[in-house]
Amino acid sequence: MSSRRTYRFRNYNIHADSDSPKLYGAACVTDGDSACDAHKDSTEQAAIDRWIAEHVRDTGHQHFRRTFSELVTATPGEWQ
Repeated sequence: MSSRRTYRFRNYNIHADSDSPKLYGAACVTDGDSACDAHKDSTEQAAIDRWIAEHVRDTGHQHFRRTFSELVTATPGEWQ
């Protein structure tokens, strides 16, 4: 005898949390992901761009990984 199961999907509303700051970051990856340990985090994107320019000037490194993160709120929506 087999049992039957019903699966339902649910929508979620996801939006940025306006009370928390956004976080920008950059890490030097010129010679691969772990070759240069230089990195910078800031709540201002312009500060990251300045840091990248200064790091290029000081080291000649030209490859970076830039990141952006923010807190979000997810609230359950309607069942489908």
